[in-house]
Amino acid sequence: MQKEKGTLKSKDLKLVEEFTENTQESRQILENGLRILAKMIASAILKEKEKAIKMEYNEINHNKEILSYINTATQQNEKLAFTVTEAAKLIGLSRNSTYDAVRRGQIPSIRMGKRILIPKIALERILRETTIYEMDSR
Repeated sequence: MQKEKGTLKSKDLKLVEEFTENTQESRQILENGLRILAKMIASAILKEKEKAIKMEYNEINHNKEILSYINTATQQNEKLAFTVTEAAKLIGLSRNSTYDAVRRGQIPSIRMGKRILIPKIALERILRETTIYEMDSR
């Protein structure tokens, strides 16, 4: 009977040793997984920060472009914005088509009370960035 108790104890010790080894191995696997996860999260955060910085940079450049444009137009006594009718004549669309394009958001506009104004810079950008193909497919 004592042999059985001794045998049971050595079996128990083996089980404890195996459990301990498995636990340490599991702990290492878990730690490695956590390190990888932490690197992935850090990488994602850096990418988001990069995007935010690029967006801010683009916004700053856009604002500089607008300020430069306003300064130039002011010095030359040019209009900075047109009525829908004036813009329609400039770009060769009917008044109604131009109003429709403004309503659809195809032409950026500013509402001042009841008046709708189309910034000159917006018209120039549309004409500069629109390709012949895009104009044909509309």
